[in-house]
Amino acid sequence: MFISTQTRCQLLSITFSILALLVPGASLLLTGRYKLGFAIPLIGLLWVAALSWSRVVIEPSGFIVFLLGLLALHLVSYIAGIILTIRNSGAIACLRAWGTLLLLCSLNLAVTLSSHLYKDQWFGFAFYHIPSESMSPTLQTGDVALIDTWAYKNQPALTNDIIIVKRTATSMVLAKRLQKTRSHNEERELFIVGDNTNSSIDSRRFGWVSDDYLIGKVRFVWFSFSDDQRYLLSAK
Repeated sequence: MFISTQTRCQLLSITFSILALLVPGASLLLTGRYKLGFAIPLIGLLWVAALSWSRVVIEPSGFIVFLLGLLALHLVSYIAGIILTIRNSGAIACLRAWGTLLLLCSLNLAVTLSSHLYKDQWFGFAFYHIPSESMSPTLQTGDVALIDTWAYKNQPALTNDIIIVKRTATSMVLAKRLQKTRSHNEERELFIVGDNTNSSIDSRRFGWVSDDYLIGKVRFVWFSFSDDQRYLLSAK
């Protein structure tokens, strides 16, 4: 059965519009607004930077604003693109839009991956999955916690802080509570202990750890893989 060029373009546009839900800014490409379409992921990056550098993101309420802002940017750009497409259906450059979509996907992927891989250095926060019950009940198995990786840039860790640290440069990452500190040969050392002392392998077994391997401070539990009632809980 023969399909006209106009019908084919309409089908491609519908398919494109559905796929655009997954790619921020993509729906704007259908009406030839390529610069605006490519600006959407960059605006999102600026939003991430603004809320991260202001340290809003390290609080539960601020993190909600952070996520809602990214979602709103995507939805607004998507809906705007669909409305403009409907109003200007005769001017849809569907083939060119599909070609440009590949470039936009690459930009979104590059921004997302780089932001994820370097968020602890660039934006000052990271996520850590709690693998054991050593910090129970404060942190429980399956929790995903947000870590403030800039917490100790200008000040030392304080006693009773819940910290993320390594024993050595190549060892696994640990979530523990800082019990006490000392200066040894001009090096600051940390004595870390799990809240669940009966199930925690900590400084009582392996001794003091160097302040050089301190990664950051646990701020709150984002969500839990094992308990749907545990989300946005401050860690103290």
